[in-house]
Amino acid sequence: LASTIQLDMPFDQPKKIEAILPFQLEDAIPLDLDEVVYDYQIVDKHGDGSSRILCAYVRETDLASLLDALQAVKIDPKRVSLGPLTFSNLYEHLVDDESDKSIAVLDMGHEHSELTIFEMGVPRVVRDISCGGRDTSAAIADALQVSYADAERAKKSDGVVIFGDESGLDDRQRLMNKTCQGALNPLLTEVNRSMAAYEIETGNRIERLYCTGGASRLQGFPEYLG
Repeated sequence: LASTIQLDMPFDQPKKIEAILPFQLEDAIPLDLDEVVYDYQIVDKHGDGSSRILCAYVRETDLASLLDALQAVKIDPKRVSLGPLTFSNLYEHLVDDESDKSIAVLDMGHEHSELTIFEMGVPRVVRDISCGGRDTSAAIADALQVSYADAERAKKSDGVVIFGDESGLDDRQRLMNKTCQGALNPLLTEVNRSMAAYEIETGNRIERLYCTGGASRLQGFPEYLG
């Protein structure tokens, strides 16, 4: 429900940015400004005093619905963050000797996945990809001709993705391998495209990709993704 946009600003002082940001957003987002709640952070400061910011925005009605749902179960949040950007708060726990490098985090959800690329701890790329664990389960259900619930169980117990030699797999594992790869290919295409675009634009190599989420637990997935 939320989106992000990067904007170039003529200065890097927060007060000045906050003064002109509404006018910049009016021309940059497909919603009326009085319909949205937004916030930003500076991701880059340039030598000439200009800067680049990452701005996140969401419809005010969608945020209100979320807050109402939380209050209904007696949760009063101090902070509401955008999916992949929450990894900024975990960055120091995710990395050890890579804090000065570019790394990516892929969070594979049920209906969609989120990719964040960090440069020296600062989020540079934030992408929502319309592919998740549900697609793999649906593909397994179709391949095995079973219910979605049975496919979910089969994915957790027998799901496998093997790149290269399949000689050690039996017929069922080969079918699962082919099915899971077919379901994951659209996601991997988008991940590759995003990482390549970042590396071309910045000249920085992404040193590591961290994966989380249910679908990332498929047997052989880290090696397959590599």
